[in-house]
Amino acid sequence: MSISLQTITAYSGSGGILLNAQGTGLESVGFVHRLKSFFGIGDAREQNRATLMAIQDAIGNDPRFNTPDLRAEAQRLISKESTRFAVDMSHINGILSRMSALASGSNASLDKRVDLHLAATPLPPQLTEYADADEVMLIAKQHVRNAALAAGPGTVVDVARLVRDVINCCVTAMTSTTPLNERQSVPLMRAVGRNLQHFVIQEDRTMRTDVETADFVRDAFDTYRTLKDQAYEAVDFPSYDSLEDAAPALRRMRDCNRAALEFLCTAGKTVTLDMFHKIQGNLKTYPPLVGFDGIKSTRDIHEAINATMRNYTRHPVRLVRGQPLFNDLKATKALSRYVATLMASQLTDEQRDLICSKLRVKSAAEAFEDGVYFALLNGDYNYREPFDEDEDF
Repeated sequence: MSISLQTITAYSGSGGILLNAQGTGLESVGFVHRLKSFFGIGDAREQNRATLMAIQDAIGNDPRFNTPDLRAEAQRLISKESTRFAVDMSHINGILSRMSALASGSNASLDKRVDLHLAATPLPPQLTEYADADEVMLIAKQHVRNAALAAGPGTVVDVARLVRDVINCCVTAMTSTTPLNERQSVPLMRAVGRNLQHFVIQEDRTMRTDVETADFVRDAFDTYRTLKDQAYEAVDFPSYDSLEDAAPALRRMRDCNRAALEFLCTAGKTVTLDMFHKIQGNLKTYPPLVGFDGIKSTRDIHEAINATMRNYTRHPVRLVRGQPLFNDLKATKALSRYVATLMASQLTDEQRDLICSKLRVKSAAEAFEDGVYFALLNGDYNYREPFDEDEDF
C-alpha cells in the first residue's frame, strides 16, 4: 500500500507529520519524535526519510505531475528537506503549490519548466562550444509551447522529451554543414550555432524534424560551397612569393566568404542552386568593374560606380516574370551585400583605401551595396549624381 496525492491534500493537520505504520496515511508527530529525529535516536530519521519518499512517490505518480521533468523537480524539492527534523506539513504544502503552478499549462509555467530542465541537463559539446545557449533555450520554449497548444487544455506535456528533441535537432543542424566523409568545419558549425532558429525553425514557427533539418542544412551548405568557388573566381589569385604578399588577396577572399555565410544564414527560405546560377550568370555578363583605373577624386569614384552599376543592371537578377528573386527584404539585403563584396574584391588595395577615404565608408563594398539592393528590388539602377569634391556629405 502507499499514499496518494489525495491522501496528502486531504490531511488537515499542521506541524510535523509521519507515515503511519500501515503506510497508507499520515499522522501527526509529537515532541518525543522530534527529539529522537534531532539526536538520531533509533529509527526516527529513517521514518522521516520513508515519509518523504512516500510523499515524493505520491506526487510523481499523480497524472498532473507524471512527466520526467516534473518528477525530477519534485525529487529536487523533496531532497532539500532534512531528515534531522520531522517532516513539516507547511513545507510539503509549499512544494505542492509550486508543483501545481509548474503543471498549470500556462506559457509562463512551460517556460519555467524548460529553464529548470536545461539547468539540470548538460548540453552536448557541439552546442556548448559553438552555439548560443540562449538560442537553444528560445527554440525549446517555442517547441514546448507549440506541443502544449496542440495537445489541448489540461494535458501535461513531456517537457524533458521535447527539450531533448530540440537539442538533438540543433546538433543535427550543426553537424550537417559538412559532407559525411569530411572533417567537420568549426567555422561553419559556429555559423549555424549563431543562427540556429533559421536552420531549425520553419516559417510557421514549428520545428523541423531531424531529417528535414539535415536536408535543409546540407542543401544550404552545398550552395555555400558553390558561393565559395564563385568568390574564388572573382578574387584575382596570381602566384605569390610569400604569405605576406598574398595577404591582401586572402583578406578579400575572407570578406567574400563572410558575406556568403551572412546571406546563407539570413535568407528566409531554401536557396536553390538555380538561384545562384542566375546570380553567377548575372555577374559574368559584363566587364565586372568599369572606370576604376586611375581614380583620384570623389567624382571619379562616383562616375566609376555609376558606370559599373549601369552595366550590372542591363541583365538584372530576376525571376522569369520579372519579380525579385526573394520576397524577403532581409534576404535581398544580405544578397546585395554579398554581390557588393564580390565587386569590391576585384579592386586593388589602393583603390579600396581611396574609396573608403573619399566616401567615408568602412569598406569599399558599402559603396556598391545600395545600388545593388535597388537593382535587385526594382530591376534597374537609381542613378546618383556624383558629389562635388568639396561638398560636405
